[in-house]
Amino acid sequence: MADQEQERARWNEKFRTGRDYKTAVNDWLARMVGDRAPGAALDLCTGQGRNAIYLAQRGWRVTAIDFSDEGLRLAREAALQHAVELELVQADLDDYALGSDRYDLVTMIYAGDEIHVVEHARDSLKRGGLFVLEYFSAESPAAAYAGGWKRGQLAALFGAGFAVVHDEEVDDVSDWGLDPDKLVRFAAVRL
Repeated sequence: MADQEQERARWNEKFRTGRDYKTAVNDWLARMVGDRAPGAALDLCTGQGRNAIYLAQRGWRVTAIDFSDEGLRLAREAALQHAVELELVQADLDDYALGSDRYDLVTMIYAGDEIHVVEHARDSLKRGGLFVLEYFSAESPAAAYAGGWKRGQLAALFGAGFAVVHDEEVDDVSDWGLDPDKLVRFAAVRL
């Protein structure tokens, strides 16, 4: 329990300082959902809510989950400022049930590299639902402290019943750290 509180305090401090992370929508997510009809969306590790706000402005009904009190406070303020509604949930994804067959879109933008979280997120998608992820590659310098995805690892988690739409490693500026890095961009659709 002490470790969990220390981790929450660490994230709260990151959001309080407001440094070293992008505050606008993730470019990869915006490209992937640009012309998609809105529905129910789940934004995992929403942080300050930048991606949830973007989706809500485009008509998505967004459930935004995060561990950080401070991140959710910022998300709540941003939702009020942009006059959009978000369902904000404070939860640890290790023990929060995402449900099944609930969402038309699930986003994991800089939301870690835990396989069980991806499996639960995958299972929460409706038929035709889209899963979108951007995070560090296992070959990234950031992987030493933040973890990362290996080539093909995500595609292996989206086997039968899914179509992998996009799976690549790119060299680009990361949303967290704001440094050039090796990133994984992945998307899959539930069949």
